[in-house]
Amino acid sequence: MRKIILYILLTIWISSAFGQSGESDYKFSIGDKSLIITSGFSLPSFDIGGKLWEKQPGDLSPTVNFGFRYLLPANFGIKLFGEFTTYADDDKGTKNDTRGGGGKYKFSNQIYRGGARLEYHILGNVTDWEARHNVYVFGGGGVAYATSTVVGDPDKDHFVNTTPVTTPLLLTGIGYQYRLSRNFAVGLDLSYEYYFSDYVEGFTTSWSKSNDVGYGAMFTFSYYFTRIYFQTKKCRCDVD
Repeated sequence: MRKIILYILLTIWISSAFGQSGESDYKFSIGDKSLIITSGFSLPSFDIGGKLWEKQPGDLSPTVNFGFRYLLPANFGIKLFGEFTTYADDDKGTKNDTRGGGGKYKFSNQIYRGGARLEYHILGNVTDWEARHNVYVFGGGGVAYATSTVVGDPDKDHFVNTTPVTTPLLLTGIGYQYRLSRNFAVGLDLSYEYYFSDYVEGFTTSWSKSNDVGYGAMFTFSYYFTRIYFQTKKCRCDVD
């Protein structure tokens, strides 16, 4: 599955970069619609696996996102999305280590996310500016469904819940997009995700003081539907 996704993304990149690189700039305009394939990496900040500053490069988790964007008036846009990611980590080298964990707790899980986000385009006015560059901020929310497997015997300070968890989530971030042509664009999204649960990875501790969060860096590949304009022949009714 991963090879297929990488092949699709590579095909989009090659066809747009070489096949249409000579086209002129295209306007970000109201009503533009695009399908978005996003592939990148996420970092969880969970009880097992530790906080962001305790992470190692090998802790990066692959993530795939599919979305639909619609550009609105006044530099706004809305994106509907569905996303899948998988995490796997242990508590070695984290704060749990100093409390007797010693790396004995491990988890693996799969998270499905879906929702919507509102975007505001700071650079690359979607109604007036015709340059290819677009910088935007976004915020939104949705629902996450997580299934987890936790290895390690819980004690009085560790609580395990392997029952699937469904929780609301909030997200915010910033993105950049470069319009390759009328139909194709590439970019990068950086995001922060907040879950309303401390059991996203199936594990919590008695000293937990906050819910789970995640961070993402996603490469975006967008396909814009070509807008079709219909022209009608004007009638000079005052002329025979």
